[in-house]
Amino acid sequence: MWSNRAKERAFKSQYVTYASSKLQLIVDMTSANASHQVQQELNNTYSRLKHEVNTAKAELRSEIQSMDTDRNKLNDAAGALKTLRNKAGWLDNEINGFISRFIDYS
Repeated sequence: MWSNRAKERAFKSQYVTYASSKLQLIVDMTSANASHQVQQELNNTYSRLKHEVNTAKAELRSEIQSMDTDRNKLNDAAGALKTLRNKAGWLDNEINGFISRFIDYS
C-alpha cells in the first residue's frame, strides 16, 4: 500500500520526467526555428550584399571605361600638341633664318 508521501514523490518524479521531455521538445523546436530564421537572415544579407557588390562593380567598370576614353583623348591631344610644338619650333627657325638673311643685312 502506498502512503500519501510515496504517492506524492512518485507523482512528482513522473511529472518532472514528463515536463522535462515537453520542455526539451520546446527547446528543440525553438532552436530549429531560430536556426531557420538566422539562415534566412544570412541568405537575405548575402543576396543584398551580392547585389550591392555587382552594382558597385558595374559602376566601377563604367568609370574605368570613361577614364580610358579620357586617357585616350588626352594622349591624342598630347600627340597633337607635340606635333604643333615641333612645327612651331621649325617655323621659329625659319623666321629667324629669314630675319638673319634678309632683314639684318639692310
